[in-house]
Amino acid sequence: MLAANHGLQLALAVGYDRPEQAYLCALFRRLGEVVVACYRPRPYHTWLQHVLAGGSAHDGAEAAHFQFTFEEVGGALARRWGMPNGVVRTMRAFRGVSLEGDPLHAITQCSVDIARCLYGAVPAPRGVTVESIREQYAKAIGLDVQGMTECVAPALTEARPTLSSMQVDLEAWLAGHADSMAAARARQTDTQHGVFHAVPLVAQSPEDVEQEVLQGIRDRLAVYDHDTPREAQLREAVRQLVNHRQQETSGFSVGSVTDSTLRAACAAGYERGVLGISSEDFKLIRGRMGIGRGSTELARNFLLRPTPAFGPLGAALHLRSDLFIELTGADARLYGRDRLVKELAPSHFALLPLVLEAKLIGCLYFDSTMESVETTDTSRDLLCALRDQLVAAFARHRARTNDTAALTA
Repeated sequence: MLAANHGLQLALAVGYDRPEQAYLCALFRRLGEVVVACYRPRPYHTWLQHVLAGGSAHDGAEAAHFQFTFEEVGGALARRWGMPNGVVRTMRAFRGVSLEGDPLHAITQCSVDIARCLYGAVPAPRGVTVESIREQYAKAIGLDVQGMTECVAPALTEARPTLSSMQVDLEAWLAGHADSMAAARARQTDTQHGVFHAVPLVAQSPEDVEQEVLQGIRDRLAVYDHDTPREAQLREAVRQLVNHRQQETSGFSVGSVTDSTLRAACAAGYERGVLGISSEDFKLIRGRMGIGRGSTELARNFLLRPTPAFGPLGAALHLRSDLFIELTGADARLYGRDRLVKELAPSHFALLPLVLEAKLIGCLYFDSTMESVETTDTSRDLLCALRDQLVAAFARHRARTNDTAALTA
């Protein structure tokens, strides 16, 4: 999982046009070794002890023990299962030559080598370090060493939910590992979307924290003379929601905030919008409420899986990344092949994840098929602020539901 998320981060950092494939390739790169470890545990354990005692850990060296290589096992299974050619190709060790300059193979090998060097049961070959791996692959991938280093921390962060679902304690697992900087960065308090806040040095009541948050929002919403008419409308929509939130009126219910947010986005130039809600297992997002032209059909057909394997939009949700995309140039090539974008055929779209207590509870999607959207930094920030208020409305609804359940019990 760490290798897969690292591959995804490297692909995104270098601008690779199929980041979801980089995720899959790194995920399955050592499939052969995993299969052998599962189905031939005793021979594998014997080989592992040999490696730990100083035997060769280079790819292919296991053939002397098993009479076959892990690469052969993984490749045979991948072909039998009909996996993409890129996945099969990158199961082979990277020898320094890319296919027509394609960095996929180098990204895959670099990701699994670093994961193995840091956390693998099988140690890296003697003399190989994380730094030497980064230096070895930097040119082939197209990133400098610093850029590659910065990909480790988000990879750890993104692996955390999956590992937790597997009852793997990442904090305990990372204890004592060499890359202490990445581990420390992965442990930083999540302040995403303005809902979670670092614990203050002086204890504050929830009410005081809420008032402090609201005051900060109001300060950022101060009237700005250079707002365009659409920006002014968005700013006023956020201000009204903040007032409802402070006064705890019915205007801050989930339904009311959703309606206000969707209407404000349409006023900003988008033709239609939809609120998508995650399934109970957080593996699927379905349209729940729409607005604008064809919104009923949009809500009915809106379906996303928050995983890189689903495409660029799925990768963005997996990474909790906000998207404001005009489908021209490189963005058209990258996002135009997404299955949902192909179906909806927008000229512009926005995708905003809804994250509550580190869980992806849904998303907002807006689009336009005409040249009616002129997004600015200000309008994007204000749309994100509207999204933040919707997340806060969900948080308040959940808290009240829990309180009611506790009283009933």
